[in-house]
Amino acid sequence: MDEPLKRCPFCGGKASIMLNVNELTPATIYVECEACGCRSPGYEPTEVNSVLRDIGEAVSWAVRGWNLRAGDSDG
Repeated sequence: MDEPLKRCPFCGGKASIMLNVNELTPATIYVECEACGCRSPGYEPTEVNSVLRDIGEAVSWAVRGWNLRAGDSDG
């Protein structure tokens, strides 16, 4: 991951990359605020709109989603 995580847009808390794994659903990678629990959309390493192929790409998508802010030229 080249892009550092921005702080939470709601409370300013520190964010972390999370991995949710259980028996019933595919693994999901997302970013979550450690202070307030706000989180990005979750991305599955094997498929996001049939585009992602590995965990690195899923992490990149989650980080980009988390870091996107209103008024950014990217979105």
